[in-house]
Amino acid sequence: QRAEEEAQQRDSYWVEKAKLDFAIALERRRKFVGLPYASLAKKLATSAAYISKVFRGDSNLTIESMVKLARATGGRVDIRVVD
Repeated sequence: QRAEEEAQQRDSYWVEKAKLDFAIALERRRKFVGLPYASLAKKLATSAAYISKVFRGDSNLTIESMVKLARATGGRVDIRVVD
C-alpha cells in the first residue's frame, strides 16, 4: 500500500497510467468495431510492430497519434483533467 502511494506521487506513474488507459480504451473500441490489428495498421499506413507497441502501452503517443488511432476505429479522443 505504501509503495503504491509513493509511486502515485511521481509524474511517471500518471504518465504510464494514462498510456495504459488509452491503450485499454482503444482495444475495447477496436474489438467493438471488429477491426483486426492488421487492418488498423493498414488504415494508418504503419507497421504491425507499431500497433503492437500501442496496445502494450509501450509507445509515447502524441495527441495527434492518439486522434489518428481513435479515428481509425471510428472513435474520438476526449481529454479531461479530473480530481
